[in-house]
Amino acid sequence: MPENLNIDTSDLERVERPTPHVLPPLDSPIRSPFYRGAVPTTAVVNPDAVRNFQVPVIPTYRIVTPTPLTLAGAATNATVEVSTPVITPQPPAPTITQSLTSIPTGYQFTFAQVKLPNSITPGAVISSYKVYRNTANSTGGAAVIQTISHGLTNTGSAIVVQDAQPNGTTQFYWVSAVNVSGNESTLTPAQSGTVVNHSALNSNSQLAGSFHNNGVNVSWSPTSATVLSSSGSSTAVAVASHVNQFAAGAVTYQSGSVDLGIFGGQAVFVDDPTFSGGVLPFGVSSTLSTQALNEGRLVLGKITTQNATPATGGGTTGGTGGLSAAGGRGLIEL
Repeated sequence: MPENLNIDTSDLERVERPTPHVLPPLDSPIRSPFYRGAVPTTAVVNPDAVRNFQVPVIPTYRIVTPTPLTLAGAATNATVEVSTPVITPQPPAPTITQSLTSIPTGYQFTFAQVKLPNSITPGAVISSYKVYRNTANSTGGAAVIQTISHGLTNTGSAIVVQDAQPNGTTQFYWVSAVNVSGNESTLTPAQSGTVVNHSALNSNSQLAGSFHNNGVNVSWSPTSATVLSSSGSSTAVAVASHVNQFAAGAVTYQSGSVDLGIFGGQAVFVDDPTFSGGVLPFGVSSTLSTQALNEGRLVLGKITTQNATPATGGGTTGGTGGLSAAGGRGLIEL
């Protein structure tokens, strides 16, 4: 090998040998350049005050609290409000005060309305009662036959339920209470029975009264003169104050009026099952079945009205188109 080499180094750049990488001794390890001495205690870290990382080439990051959502159209951030639902309790069931019994036209029973304290929640106020009926002792197939409004006085007063049924029919009845929120109570115990209907005995209403041992006669007679009158200018009929004589004594009925609805022959009646007299509403009928429908229905007489022709009827003198002493002699064939 030659001792002297003439090498032209003018075109070469001096390169320093890098310092070899020296591993730290095992007994004194160094910390990672990403080590943080303490976790920031604020929600936002200022990048100029604290460097998350100690290596300049790695960017600095900061923790930013998210901006609250703003609802569309709201001037400020909206606050969500959650309302607590009001639970309305189930109302108590009514109380049966008189069990099922027979009347000449079917069945009858009585229940007491629910009486609640005045301090009760408004949604728990009772609004009505439902009366259910079924031919079997099963509420599953029962149908609502009546809806009765609750008494505004909230006194717990009694309500009489009547249901017209043919002879020998077996029926079951229940009642429930419903509040203004629509909650319904449990049903009352079933009211039931195969009750013999006495409407067949009511061809003259006094027969039914006699059957029930009311101590009345099967016939009565008016002691007053003409009871019914019509001016002929309308279908209205005037009923004069009059007296009917029964076996137990005379009963006075006050005056009133009733509209026949059409010109022609009609029977006028009054319902007085207790024979108390006084002021009572009058009804009209052109059929025998209606004249005999209710217990204590007294037929006062017949009157035949005609347009532009005055007419009278009933009472002891009868009248135009009427029957003499029509009341108390049975039903009137029209």
